[in-house]
Amino acid sequence: MIQRTKIQGIVGRKLEKILACLLLAGLCLSACTFQNKPYTLSTASLSPTAPPTETAPDLETQQRATETETIAPSLPARLLQSEELEEKFRKLEADLGIDQEDIGYVFLDLASQEYWGKNLDRPFLAASVIKLPAALLSYEWAAAGRVDLSLPITIEEEDLELGTGPISAAGVGHTYTVEELLQAAIVHSDNTAFLALDRMWKQMGWLVPNMDQRYGLHYGDKRELTPRECLNFLWEFYDNPQQIPGYATLENYMKNTSYPAMAATYIPVPVARKYGKNGGFYHDVGIVYGDRPFAFAIFTKNLAYPAEAIGQLNLAFYQYSQTLED
Repeated sequence: MIQRTKIQGIVGRKLEKILACLLLAGLCLSACTFQNKPYTLSTASLSPTAPPTETAPDLETQQRATETETIAPSLPARLLQSEELEEKFRKLEADLGIDQEDIGYVFLDLASQEYWGKNLDRPFLAASVIKLPAALLSYEWAAAGRVDLSLPITIEEEDLELGTGPISAAGVGHTYTVEELLQAAIVHSDNTAFLALDRMWKQMGWLVPNMDQRYGLHYGDKRELTPRECLNFLWEFYDNPQQIPGYATLENYMKNTSYPAMAATYIPVPVARKYGKNGGFYHDVGIVYGDRPFAFAIFTKNLAYPAEAIGQLNLAFYQYSQTLED
């Protein structure tokens, strides 16, 4: 009897070990399955598999990646003190009938990394200017394998918003890739395209907080930007330190926007720009590619002729850039 009990005890312990091993294996399998599960969009007509993951990076590599995602790019810019510029723009604003409270702008010489402007830290409703840093971060994630630019997204009723662009005009039920939506959002400032992308970003839980951290913005607080805040993402776009291939595509989109020229009106060289318009707010930001490239961000509120004012201000920036030497 004692012997039988002893045997039963041994068998019981072996069974417990076997069950424990099976449970551990099941948990590992479940974890692996979760980690490799591709993100999908609930309303997409298809859910393609994400690019295969490579060997997991070591801890140091993971830490570097986290730092890259959460720290705004380092722009070693210096604030330029210039009485010449102050006087030039004071006269220009007077000629244009601009109230100084209703404008903010910044000029960044990309060679010297010196910048100058007015109301640099005054917040303005961002309007569609925010589509530029959102696109920049999307292409960065695509290069890292976190966003699939070929993922199809079907336009839903909640995405529709009146405005310009072919996707807004086409209405619900049509399916586009992420790349096609990005193109429409930048070239035509298509709000429906952007809202469909925003639905994807929200399901991924990434965009706004990561964008604010990545570029040092406060957009997530009140949907606002300041002229100075634009310097980080404009510099990142121009300098492209990570050699992200999608930035070249984005530059082409920005050089071929369908909206009236505004900041490019009087500029004789290529301009890559993203405009924004919402109610009385008219803005334009971008890069002017000439012998002396520069970045600009011009924000306006309730001006009588905002497009003309933005065009004249950027022309003054361009003329000043032509006087600079290395």
